[in-house]
Amino acid sequence: MMRASPNVVRAGVAVLVVLACALVYLGGPSRRGASTSVPPTDAGAPTRPDAASLPRIDPRPRDDARPDILLLTIDSVRADHTSAYGYDRETTPTLRALAARGTRFDRAYSTASWTSPSIASLLTGVLPSQHGVTQLHIVPDGGVETEALSAELPSLASSLHDVGYRTMGVTVTPLLDAAVGFGRGFDEYACLGFVDRETVRSSLGSRIEHLRASDTPYFLWIHIIDPRIPHTPTDPQFSTWWPATRARHPTLDFALSGIALGAILIRDQIPIPEGIEYATTAWDSEIRSADDFLEHVLVELDDGHLAVVVTSDHGEELNEHHRVGHGSTLFEEVVHVPLVIALPDQEASVATPLVSLIDVLPTLLELADAPIPEGIAGRSLMPAMRSEAFPLTRDIVMETGGTTLVRGIFDGRYKYAERLMPTHIEALFDVEEDPYEEHSILAAHPEIADPLRARLHATLDAAAARRPEAVTVELPITALPRHQLQTLGYAN
Repeated sequence: MMRASPNVVRAGVAVLVVLACALVYLGGPSRRGASTSVPPTDAGAPTRPDAASLPRIDPRPRDDARPDILLLTIDSVRADHTSAYGYDRETTPTLRALAARGTRFDRAYSTASWTSPSIASLLTGVLPSQHGVTQLHIVPDGGVETEALSAELPSLASSLHDVGYRTMGVTVTPLLDAAVGFGRGFDEYACLGFVDRETVRSSLGSRIEHLRASDTPYFLWIHIIDPRIPHTPTDPQFSTWWPATRARHPTLDFALSGIALGAILIRDQIPIPEGIEYATTAWDSEIRSADDFLEHVLVELDDGHLAVVVTSDHGEELNEHHRVGHGSTLFEEVVHVPLVIALPDQEASVATPLVSLIDVLPTLLELADAPIPEGIAGRSLMPAMRSEAFPLTRDIVMETGGTTLVRGIFDGRYKYAERLMPTHIEALFDVEEDPYEEHSILAAHPEIADPLRARLHATLDAAAARRPEAVTVELPITALPRHQLQTLGYAN
């Protein structure tokens, strides 16, 4: 399943060659089920207070009964590596506590497997084929160009601002720069570049004070990037899961891509299973640190009138299908993401219908008593959160974007996907019987693939027909982040 740009195509081939050859040479595992060691249960590891014990600040005086809204998007977190979704390691105790007083959506999916198209869909409620923010290009002068979000499209921040919300965004990664349109509708928007959560936390200090002093409800969007590649050990949690008796592999700590990681494994003669387990443990420790960040923000903001949405833009490959990273496939590990929504005075629930990140916009607009724009693809999740009638079946449509476009459709059991370039490839997986998506059943079951393919094409054709005229902008980035974007396979 497929590449988002020519650079990513080359990266994918290299990763397959490097890792697959290394696996054969060293006798390592080749299947997802054996690619990483099952993590130990966190017996004796530090735990958090139960949900009811999480501290709350004193509520501020308010005349508006609508809740404040916090949207936290954490880069590169897949649902099955969060303890909120049953992972053995206690990676997300705060998220688990939040779910214990909110709604955990067990089958939430991103619209894409990399940041720009996924976040654009979340903020507009439409598919990548409609919003068009799907590609990055290195231009002759060394800059990076991308499509910008059109002002014709709905915007979560603009819609909330129009009904009286104070809007603020604090994000990282140049992909989310205001020049691309991600700052539209925000009273204050700061894109901090490639920085860690502690820099974001410091930046939030005075901003949080301003929000707490607001006499109107507010919407705060925060995006942090720490869990994504490179997978760097983060203490104290890493040392709990990787004891001192085990060898450390510091050369793996700053591998910026799956290619680099594979090359290091071969160069340093690190056994593939141990190297992947080490990188996975480091990644898990970063997820735990992101969860610590969530706890900090809740302690600062939650006064009992705060609605909280926590999700991720996409997941991460950890040697499933011999791949490390994200952005070029639509397998479960890169599109099944956590989604927890907790409202003030809500009863806890677990929702099992298929949902998409395009559903976040209409959900929050309904919560804020704001009109929901016509023509969006998302639907409000409020009925599911209130245990009211909600469709259990629907099609989830996903795209990678880029010149080697991969697009797919998932109906809850069967996933059909096709790569359009450089060569056309199709696959059909029975995710219920084959959860690791190892065996395509396309040839055996055309009667299943044909209607899925037809619905996929019809949906994307309709979305593309509503796409506004494209406007290209250059990202204001320096050589270092440009190199990082290229290394990560985002820009060709």
